Amino acid sequence: SFKRKIKVIIWQEMAKHQRMLGKCPSLIFHKIILRFFLYRYVTKYIPRGKLARMFLINQKIEQKKITNPIPHGVDRSVFFYDPNIKKEKYVFSPSRLVYSKGIDILLKAFAIAKKELNDIKLIIQGDGPGLKEYKTLSKKLNIDKNVVFCTDRIDHDAMRLKYRKALVTIIASRSDLVIFSVMESLACGTPVIISNGIDTHVNFLDQKGGIVFNNEDYGQLANAMIRMINDEAYRKDMEMQALKKAELFFNDYLCKRFTEIICGIHNENVFKKA
Repeated sequence: SFKRKIKVIIWQEMAKHQRMLGKCPSLIFHKIILRFFLYRYVTKYIPRGKLARMFLINQKIEQKKITNPIPHGVDRSVFFYDPNIKKEKYVFSPSRLVYSKGIDILLKAFAIAKKELNDIKLIIQGDGPGLKEYKTLSKKLNIDKNVVFCTDRIDHDAMRLKYRKALVTIIASRSDLVIFSVMESLACGTPVIISNGIDTHVNFLDQKGGIVFNNEDYGQLANAMIRMINDEAYRKDMEMQALKKAELFFNDYLCKRFTEIICGIHNENVFKKA
């Protein structure tokens, strides 16, 4: 049976070689150890996303051993939509205050967008060593009265409310793997604007539930922000698309997909929408 043939199942999260020590450890593992010593024991590779799948293919893994992607998930009992919650005039960015998260890009974009958006605020949820620098930049850009830095740690209930009330959630990272806040925002019915420096941006190339912008391009981010906020009909449609897309990231749905693979009863047609 299929179950008896299973020796090892690998869930592949990485979509690129780790940069540690000039990528040498990662290259040695994937090019030598995995390929010549472990490969024969691996029955299935489950990639975390489309880019992780391409990474496996580039490592010369047989495609018949690679399933369609199964991503990280979100707990629908923690993050969920409530139609009774009214939107407020702010954009939300849960981000650590470090260079890689692109906070400076976000602030520059917001400074441009604010000229066309009345009384809009930017709420940045997170702490980090760049707090003083980004507060200074906000003042320099003359947006400090409209930017709120929330550095306190908050619980899931408070985060859920911030997602729900936001007009849009923005993740401006220069480079990132998995951003859980993107999935949490979708589950709360709030569309996203996401940098293409994030691996999971490929989930929004269909322009449903979110907009993708080129990392570092704060002008493009500003335009996406203006469109999402000023065009109410467009935003409402994106909110509905966000809720629909969120269904693909709920833990119970993803657990079912894992179970189908592990038990050997899955049908490849089930995954075509992923």
